[in-house]
Amino acid sequence: MSNAWTRVVPALLAVATVGVGAGPIEITVDCDRGGDLAAVLADLVDRTDGPVVVNVAGTCAGPIEIATDDVTLRGESSGTSAIEGVGARFATPPPAVVTAHGVRNLRLEKLRISDGPVGVAAIAAEVTIESSELSRTDVGVAAQLSSVALAGVTLRDGRIGVEARRSRVGIGFSTIDRISDEAIAATEFSEIVMLHSTAVSDGLSVRNSGLVATRCELEGSIHARSHSRVSLGGSAGSTAALRGGISASNSEVFLFQLPVDGAVSVSDGGFLTAIGAGIGSVLLASAADARISSGHVAGAILVDGFSTAQLVSTAVAGEVVCRRGADALCEQSQLASVSGCRNCEGTGTTPGTFGPTAAPGR
Repeated sequence: MSNAWTRVVPALLAVATVGVGAGPIEITVDCDRGGDLAAVLADLVDRTDGPVVVNVAGTCAGPIEIATDDVTLRGESSGTSAIEGVGARFATPPPAVVTAHGVRNLRLEKLRISDGPVGVAAIAAEVTIESSELSRTDVGVAAQLSSVALAGVTLRDGRIGVEARRSRVGIGFSTIDRISDEAIAATEFSEIVMLHSTAVSDGLSVRNSGLVATRCELEGSIHARSHSRVSLGGSAGSTAALRGGISASNSEVFLFQLPVDGAVSVSDGGFLTAIGAGIGSVLLASAADARISSGHVAGAILVDGFSTAQLVSTAVAGEVVCRRGADALCEQSQLASVSGCRNCEGTGTTPGTFGPTAAPGR
């Protein structure tokens, strides 16, 4: 243990205890009694002798930066431990409340992180945030060239919930709420995986990236661009839903047993696969393709501009319209009416009626 380490800990009311064997070193910092979390973390930079757990008590002033591998910041079980970005407000440019730069195995547990331009910024880092709340930030979590996992996390009162650039972000059993713009904004080959989570915002945006959401409740439309992939799944009896629509350009959309309140629009060579899904309406344009099976479309299906649609065992309450070189193939589906679709007649459906009708003499 360095002289600097021995000197700074007592002064900051941080108590270090070394466990038996290979256990982590534990430090307690009580910011309500004069502890300085930022100074303790700065002193950890030169450490190379194993994992460190920093037990955080009280309300600590940010910004703080972690540049050491295998560090855990753990708040009290009462949920009162906080890091507030009071020092980030007046800096130019303003830093994140918590910044992880080039570190592995950083864990943030049972913390309230608030009041800064960014709650947690991960730059070329591996970060896990668990049982924590991030609020009153412009961006809750910003990941760049990083791997970030959120488990039991609440993000609220901001402009963007999670912003990912060339990163992988996993979100499980978490809530993104009261977000004015995008709950998720993913770009540049990012991958977002959501499980049993809720997102309420103006929408979700993926560009040249992937979004997988399973058994999630999403409010706001999804915008997918530039070779993106969106996969949304529910299951029988689950509360999963998309209360909004999907707009996908040159991208792939997969829906499985999920109600979608709004329109699903796919264009520019994009592809839609929907199995057992309920959709508000469907628009295919500019050489898009779709296969919709065992589902229900509450409104119309418009197939335009050399696009193609295949409907299998699907009910469509509105009109199915094909125009400008587009066509649809309809198999054992219930259609209210069909217009301009050469291959939609005589394949198990009767245009002009809602529901299959047997041919005379059968």
